[in-house]
Amino acid sequence: MIDTITDNPTKTDLYYARVHLNMSANQAADFLGIHRTTYKRQETGNSKVCIAAYKALMMLSGFMPEPFTGWRIINGKLYSPENEGYSPGEIRASEFRRKQVFELEREIRVLQRQLNPEPAKAPETAKYAASHDNIVNVDFKKR
Repeated sequence: MIDTITDNPTKTDLYYARVHLNMSANQAADFLGIHRTTYKRQETGNSKVCIAAYKALMMLSGFMPEPFTGWRIINGKLYSPENEGYSPGEIRASEFRRKQVFELEREIRVLQRQLNPEPAKAPETAKYAASHDNIVNVDFKKR
């Protein structure tokens, strides 16, 4: 039974990933670009399971790795857990859209500064004089 992708796959995990795709061991090896004997050794437990091979089979069957838990690939689209589908073109365009948003936010900040300029700051001498208004003049002459 497959429900999530593991980071430490066993021979059984590799087997179920392949069976879930209705592939033979030879087809899986060909898809992965590895020698058929190498693949069969992993699936029978005679060699350690290659994590990349296992994850590739899982992703081909629509399962996604940890940060994408709940996401699926169906008919060439990436679907979120909320069932929103994204085509490859939409995913590629997301970086362009992010840059657009950044530039628009920057432009908004510039326009806000133009509409609401900060009040002019008092010169340092005026600040100093204002802070010393409460000084009392004392006459040191003898009485």
